[in-house]
Amino acid sequence: MTIKSLDFQVVMPKVQKVAKEINNLRQQDPNNQQFLAQQVQKQQAEDKSRVKQSEKAEHKRIKEKQSKNGQGKNHHHQNEKEKKEAMRLGKKIDIKV
Repeated sequence: MTIKSLDFQVVMPKVQKVAKEINNLRQQDPNNQQFLAQQVQKQQAEDKSRVKQSEKAEHKRIKEKQSKNGQGKNHHHQNEKEKKEAMRLGKKIDIKV
């Protein structure tokens, strides 16, 4: 299949245009990859900071609950001691003659 001179005149500008487009895409591709890599790194850093913040908040809540429970347990434990002491004192009477 041969190309006639008239067809050749039409095809050549299109080939050059396509070659320019391909060249532009090749040059843009590394730039796009670099941009996407930076975006991914930023997103990962944001995710890490969110996780750290939520962990800190969770640890704070846990400590608050433990301190409340610890105070409640100590208070409850003291009440039990007082009740036992009161029960023990009321049951026996020591008399010395």
